[in-house]
Amino acid sequence: MPTPITLDFVSRQMANFFDEKEYIPLGTAGQSFFGDPSDGSMTIFSPNSNTIDIEIVRGNERTAALIPRGGVGRFVGTLAATQPHQDQQVGRETYFSRKFLLAEESFNLTGDQILQRVPGEGPFEGRARAERFRFQATRGYKESIRRLLRLDEYLTWQSLFTGKQPTILGNTTDVYDFRRLSTNIVTVGTAWSGAGTPITDIDAMCDKLRAAGKLTPDSMVIGGAALQNFLGNSQITTVYGNKLFYNLVQIDKDVINSNPKYAKLIAGGAVYRGELQTPKGYRLQIFTYIHGYTNASGVFTQYVPSNSALIFNSGARMDRYFGPPERLPITSQETQLFMERMGFNPMTPPVPQTVMAGDGVIVPETFFSDMYDSEDRKKTTLRVQHAPIFATTMTDTIGVLNGL
Repeated sequence: MPTPITLDFVSRQMANFFDEKEYIPLGTAGQSFFGDPSDGSMTIFSPNSNTIDIEIVRGNERTAALIPRGGVGRFVGTLAATQPHQDQQVGRETYFSRKFLLAEESFNLTGDQILQRVPGEGPFEGRARAERFRFQATRGYKESIRRLLRLDEYLTWQSLFTGKQPTILGNTTDVYDFRRLSTNIVTVGTAWSGAGTPITDIDAMCDKLRAAGKLTPDSMVIGGAALQNFLGNSQITTVYGNKLFYNLVQIDKDVINSNPKYAKLIAGGAVYRGELQTPKGYRLQIFTYIHGYTNASGVFTQYVPSNSALIFNSGARMDRYFGPPERLPITSQETQLFMERMGFNPMTPPVPQTVMAGDGVIVPETFFSDMYDSEDRKKTTLRVQHAPIFATTMTDTIGVLNGL
């Protein structure tokens, strides 16, 4: 009978363990719309208050009045009937007072778990319990950040496409409503896959946005099926002979480099497809975005609806607000213990490497991390809290076409 041999690194080779989570890209194109200082957008922190007041001052594009000398300032001629004079109204603002939502991810580590070999640990390596704790805790922390960033991405696209952000997922009544005009969200009469008229629909929406939002739209993010229907539509292939769409494959670097928001869109996972020049003279830079999330039913869902398009002005102001955590103030002793066990300061947490983001898109200090032991010291709970609001401040510069 052969003599059993002792297990060693000669008789068995350990391959490096594979963690699929470390390879899944996490897009942030939606988040790149908000808080960009290059277009005047703001990032506002509220670490000590659970309520934020948002103030919006509306503008218009009225002309001055022509008046007969010796009279008063009023429109004359044909304008008098259709546009009666209105004195300037100073101090006409809209105030929104909102309570911050709260997102929280937590996970537990037990004393029994850190007695077991962790992935990547050799059979005879015998790591210390503290090292195994940090390894497992870091894995759990990174996954918490990934889930919170996917939530942020979902919330940003909800704000962009609906003009509203939910405070509780699945609840359509308890929302932050940014008061977008209902006429800025349109379901087209005929789908582009059939006898629809995409150029006519796009031009009509651009006209609405120019009138309501006071800025000229210059960009469009379009769903995959909508773009496919657009390219195959007879108004494109026959009436205009594909002469309106440029740089369909090649990236126009001059356009991208001249606009920092476009650079952040691409860094966040959006794909530049080219420029559309409409018959009415609008020039729209076209992007697609295929990233998504797994919904509550376990189905992969893209952030950008496949049969919709978002038309917007790239310089419009879009603010983001970050609220406080929900816990007692963290003490210096708690911070020291956290750093000892986790290896980083809870006030400046790291971001997973698979996050695709331009400069300034992710704000690590808005993720509040802490940990606490059970009374019997057999379990530690690690927690991350996050309280974002993504406000489409210039909300009427955004238009949505559905049913494409």
